[in-house]
Amino acid sequence: MKKIFTVVLVTLIYVTVFAQTPVPMSSQPGLSYTENFSDIANWTNNFAAGIGANRFTSVGVLPTGTIPSATRTTVSTATFVTGTTAGVQKGTANIVLLTTGATDNTTSTAFDFLMDFSTVNAGTLSFDWGVVFNQTGNRNSSLKVYASIDNTNFSEITTAAVTNFTNNVTASGTISFPIVLSGTEKF
Repeated sequence: MKKIFTVVLVTLIYVTVFAQTPVPMSSQPGLSYTENFSDIANWTNNFAAGIGANRFTSVGVLPTGTIPSATRTTVSTATFVTGTTAGVQKGTANIVLLTTGATDNTTSTAFDFLMDFSTVNAGTLSFDWGVVFNQTGNRNSSLKVYASIDNTNFSEITTAAVTNFTNNVTASGTISFPIVLSGTEKF
């Protein structure tokens, strides 16, 4: 049976929609996968094409819950955008999530990263993050990671949260945390 684990990286929140091809962790060299986004300039909308894009999925507008939560987004990531437009953007060897709004916790956007842990134990997930300056304002933002094996029930991975960073204030870091499956999942 397959163990599919969805990790969602979000600015202010996340949510998921299954599609694409999960990273088959059992066939990765050293059971490790690294995405360096070196081909992101060639990625197409809905993560449909480009080297590495097939491991990600877009998330549409989801109306349930309050921000931040795993079931509330206000901006779709189905189409790559540029400039000051909210949504998902192609950075320079990185992926950028941008939300806009007058106050904290009023908008959110997300994408999914898919991993398949069939026949292997989950290990550690790591990522680098950084603040990209907006032109104006001091609205706080947060980056949250949620996990799901059924695309319905989500758990926040609190050790992966980066909360309340302020626009136009330089900040960056690396997050690394163990992936722990509860044992109650159906595989």
